[in-house]
Amino acid sequence: MNHPIFEEIKNILATRPNDYASSKDRSQLIDDRIGFDYTKTEARVAARKTAHQTWTHISVQGFQTPYSELKEMIHSLGIVDDPMKWCDLGAGYGRLAIALGCYRPQDIFLGFEVDPDRVEEGNRILTHLGLLNAKLSQADISSPDFHIPDADVYFIYDFGHQEAVDKILRDLKDRALKQKVAVIGRGRGVRNWISLHHPWLGQVIRPDHHLTWSYYQSQN
Repeated sequence: MNHPIFEEIKNILATRPNDYASSKDRSQLIDDRIGFDYTKTEARVAARKTAHQTWTHISVQGFQTPYSELKEMIHSLGIVDDPMKWCDLGAGYGRLAIALGCYRPQDIFLGFEVDPDRVEEGNRILTHLGLLNAKLSQADISSPDFHIPDADVYFIYDFGHQEAVDKILRDLKDRALKQKVAVIGRGRGVRNWISLHHPWLGQVIRPDHHLTWSYYQSQN
């Protein structure tokens, strides 16, 4: 049975926000209602001072995709009702899993995030919400030892450095030689990098471009 908070979230997101600031305000309201403890978690992230890019210089609402955009992505793909697997490469606190819990609870979510404190807090919330099909794992996705799992849709937000983004896109290109690959790229950096260096994602099937994100599909 779905957690009752999902109906409240859908009510908050029922109308389109007027601008990006409004979408972040709504996301903050949802996060507060869910019970995220960003203050303590981000303090631990900052204290660790790892070499990885962990976005400690940006507010939590600044480096996460607003719920309103995630709702738009989920509804814009025209996906069938059969369960699908989503892979979030650079998942932060797993916000995409919560959006899927609202609109596609039958789907499977696999999220990978480099910071263990964000993974711990995200999994605490996913468990609290009863999202049994969702899991966050700690991983450096730019590492040569990281292997992308099978999925129906891959979500990539701007993360780390261009070399890290390029590594993930090269891995996806290798996977596309065997199967169709669907990618949601969010952010100016990753979309520009795809356009300039990975045109294979849009050579056959025309990308679906939105203001802040794009949907790409490789050839069958």
